[in-house]
Amino acid sequence: VQCEFGALKALAALLQTIEKVRSREINPKIEISRIVPTMYNPSMKQCAEVVERLRQQFGPLVTRTIIRRRSQYAYAPVAAQPVTVFDPKSDAAEMYRNVAREILGLPVSEIAPVAMSA
Repeated sequence: VQCEFGALKALAALLQTIEKVRSREINPKIEISRIVPTMYNPSMKQCAEVVERLRQQFGPLVTRTIIRRRSQYAYAPVAAQPVTVFDPKSDAAEMYRNVAREILGLPVSEIAPVAMSA
């Protein structure tokens, strides 16, 4: 989920759609396994507020790893590569590897923490 208020509205719409899919028995077992905050910019107060709202509403579904905004994300698709291949030693790639580790229940590596203060 992008760390913007508009993305929270989109998430609410997605949750409604998931509930319709469940209630109509199209896929009664469908669920959200994790929510990954993305495009985080520590200089924008709104980003911290969005992450806080996500954590309040969804608790442990929200990954501890927050994907910060990085230039590598813009260049990797131009090269038709995921960021983990395009720039594998970057903190951008490491953030995505950490999300994968969290989902798999493995220890995450240390990267610079995200400042969550207002």
